[in-house]
Amino acid sequence: MLAQGGPRRRRTNDAADAEALCEVMSRPTMRFVPVKTADNQAALMLVGVRERLIRNPRSSPMRSAAMQQNTG
Repeated sequence: MLAQGGPRRRRTNDAADAEALCEVMSRPTMRFVPVKTADNQAALMLVGVRERLIRNPRSSPMRSAAMQQNTG
């Protein structure tokens, strides 16, 4: 039986994060993704909002407001 109170967080501390970063940086085949510009992120967000509105036109306007707040 699962304990009440939501999902448990495991190994979410600075030491585990640092260990994971060191492991990833030591891999010779690791590729890095370029950083998206603010304009690119805004365009991608608009595409996502449009797709969601087409799928569910009665979607909550609160979701759109939350996305706008996350972009700064």
